Amino acid sequence: MLRVIGNDESLPRQERAIASGTLTNGKPVIINADGTVSTAANIAPTAATPTAITSTAANNAAICFDPDNNKVIIAYTDEGNSDHGTAVVGTVNASNNTISFGSATVFEAAGVDSIGMVYDTANDKVVIAYRDIGNSSFGTAIVGTVSGTSISFGSAVVFESSNTPRITTESMCFDSTNGKVVIVYMDLAAGQKPTAIVGTVSGTSISFGTANNFQNNTPKGLAATYDDVNEKVVIAMGRSEGGIARTTVRTGTISGTSITVQGVDDATKLFDGFASDTDLVIEHIGGGKHIVGYANGSDSEKGFVDCISLSGNTFSVSEDDDPGTLFDEGDVLNMSSTFVPSKGQVIITYSDEDTDNSHHGKYIVVTNPSGLTVEVTDPVTFESAHTELTAVVFDTNSERAVVAYQDQGNSDFLTANILIPGGANLTSENYIGIARSGAADGAGAIIDTQGAVADNVSGLTAGQSYFVQKDGTLGETAATPSVFAGTAVSATKLIVKG
Repeated sequence: MLRVIGNDESLPRQERAIASGTLTNGKPVIINADGTVSTAANIAPTAATPTAITSTAANNAAICFDPDNNKVIIAYTDEGNSDHGTAVVGTVNASNNTISFGSATVFEAAGVDSIGMVYDTANDKVVIAYRDIGNSSFGTAIVGTVSGTSISFGSAVVFESSNTPRITTESMCFDSTNGKVVIVYMDLAAGQKPTAIVGTVSGTSISFGTANNFQNNTPKGLAATYDDVNEKVVIAMGRSEGGIARTTVRTGTISGTSITVQGVDDATKLFDGFASDTDLVIEHIGGGKHIVGYANGSDSEKGFVDCISLSGNTFSVSEDDDPGTLFDEGDVLNMSSTFVPSKGQVIITYSDEDTDNSHHGKYIVVTNPSGLTVEVTDPVTFESAHTELTAVVFDTNSERAVVAYQDQGNSDFLTANILIPGGANLTSENYIGIARSGAADGAGAIIDTQGAVADNVSGLTAGQSYFVQKDGTLGETAATPSVFAGTAVSATKLIVKG
């Protein structure tokens, strides 16, 4: 018979700490970065309180994050100022989940729409692309520099001397390998062909190579991301071809200032059906894997997500010929996405046109637990009024996402909200043991750590190894990440690994 010699709190196999949140007796415990401890749990995503950015109507929101200054930049069409292109710098406060903004700056003193943004990490610059209504709707780009809570701009540069709709943040990406900005758009002068072009930032200006009209069919949706593992631009596109609607992915390869894009025959089909208009997003999540989200225009605009993998120029698709995982049965509009690198999550924002939801602003969190599978949270409402034109980015400094949108419930003001994505707080390294007793938030707690015998657990099998699950329970099978909790010596006792 195994004999346990006490649980003296003075011994190193027990640890005293301050609880962050309520600590539950007999449950696995993690150590936080600030030295506090929390119960291992799968935390539900939430949203904060919306903040109006403008006091007049605004439209066409675009967004990016500046990691060098830890600022969020939002560009928009200012309807209260003759539709001028305008930008504002925001600072996120993670302690109270608020965002504050500096003074707005006009980057184009004429009407603009179809705005997209990306951050150039090689040059520490913001790049805004837009359709310049004041200049024959030409595709135009401008470089911005953030200083404190303000942004200044260089001179605007025309990259396409024709009408250029479909420019969005989702259709722009930054090639971190070559230090290039990529814009994907629709070229009306070329028969509405999907087009890609490469830009090079130098100082406060940007120059462009030759545009590539890479397909004859008019796109139903366009989205792009950069895969730094395969060193490829990945383009997702909905299209109608010969009367058949399809949504596909393909690679783009950058050489100098040019981009070569896979043609129709080399594109990989995601499913038979088309992603509607701007309701198509794609994010590289690492390891050559990508999360794709879309509104299926062939199925009542229902929202789906899928996972694909790229090796070289070859894609693996999880559910060929079929839409992916359903996340909303209502009409999904105005999709935007961002990647959460610390947790391997993708946040997708949208407006829900379902009769019961009246264009409410919502978001989901998507994870890839293994292979090409996806897990999707229930939708969370971040705006209960009519929401249009969402744009979202993740602030890696505050570990919060920021969504910008037009709030039609508040005079069409440009509005922002903070999204807290939640998810499992467990990592492969932060598990330390089992709570000896319960503790309130901010109270002292005692944790049974490595070598201690936790005798306040239940339902175990002697001799069985147990692993911490993402929801904080104990299980006999390793989860992702694999965290060994300890070995049971009876139904109620566990030798803690920690």
